[in-house]
Amino acid sequence: MKATPITTILLTAILLLATGCGPTNPGDGASNSSSQEKPEQLNSFLLGYDGLSDPELQKKADYLAGKKDAYQSKSFAEHSTAFDRIWKKGEDLRLKQIRTWGRDEFAPLCKETATVFYPFGGADILHSALFFPCGRNTVMIGLEPPGTVADLSSMSEPARRRYLGAVRQSLFSIIEFSFFRTLAMRDDFANVLDGVAPVLVVFLARLDYELLAIREIRIVSDGKTVTRSAYESMKKEKPELSAVPGVQIFYRTESEGPVHSVAYFSTDISNGGLKETPYFLPAIKSAFSDPTIGYLKAASYLMHRDSFSDIRSFIMDETEFLLGDSSGIPIKYMKDGRWDLTYYGRYDQPINLFRVRHQPDLKADFRNKENDIRPLPFGIGYNYIKGTSHMVLGTKKASAPEAKE
Repeated sequence: MKATPITTILLTAILLLATGCGPTNPGDGASNSSSQEKPEQLNSFLLGYDGLSDPELQKKADYLAGKKDAYQSKSFAEHSTAFDRIWKKGEDLRLKQIRTWGRDEFAPLCKETATVFYPFGGADILHSALFFPCGRNTVMIGLEPPGTVADLSSMSEPARRRYLGAVRQSLFSIIEFSFFRTLAMRDDFANVLDGVAPVLVVFLARLDYELLAIREIRIVSDGKTVTRSAYESMKKEKPELSAVPGVQIFYRTESEGPVHSVAYFSTDISNGGLKETPYFLPAIKSAFSDPTIGYLKAASYLMHRDSFSDIRSFIMDETEFLLGDSSGIPIKYMKDGRWDLTYYGRYDQPINLFRVRHQPDLKADFRNKENDIRPLPFGIGYNYIKGTSHMVLGTKKASAPEAKE
């Protein structure tokens, strides 16, 4: 039977109402998912993934990582060759070994629901992802700005060449030595790159992950996590608000698999800095899932100082597992009765720059045969030469005593 005019009007009204019920600003992370994916494949961490993908992000990431040229760029061939050479050296030095060794060694603690907390790591999602590929979400903290991934399609060829060169330069030390040189990174970002976002997407692309979306986010002083644009609107209404800036990237490690995320925040996490942003760590803590894995590498021995005691306590209180080296939390604090310790590699002394941070008790632990020192088949951290590196894994006891004041 043909529809009458009234029926047609009613059907049209229903369709319009249904359309009006969708997200008012798709992709801003503030609305329910408009995706047809299963809910368990999405990701509600911090801002949350709404199911909408940005194909241009993958193009940018592959181009910057030297994998594919979506822009018919004259600079790409040279960049790709240079990047492949840098990456191969990193693979031969440690990346291949970490990928296989870490997956096997940390399998018991690596669950799909895990959160990896990696302060003092800058933009080094590379090593975190290799050690803990199961980590559903990663939180990173540094002083460099979050930045953006530039609009490569509108760049002139000379500008692209400079941008690609800056990307290679910023990644050289982390691939060659396993840690970022902070002062060099600041120079890179001050001149060409506006933050760490390009570095993050390059690493994810080189790991052959599928990049879905990137969001500029803010953790606001009222405790909410919102987009940058949403915060700017809130600020107009409430000028007293403040926020910690960040960027969140959503990706998949395998086709049709669950959505993962990495969130990077730029803020000072010394005691003084945290006093200025008392809302930051509680917001991060509320997003943690079980288990939470702490990771510390090349952390400049900052938590050896009383001025970083708050973040040190936060890490020890809120993580179930903690993998680090001597530059992170001093071994004396890990002997508070809450942790079982596993030692890897060899510890002699810090590099000359940090020689005053030598820990005789840690050296004694590595000389104690009763500690069953396990081999470390690669170099990592400040002592990055194979055979000179060390790591310690802390596993919180099931009935751990309360932390000592």
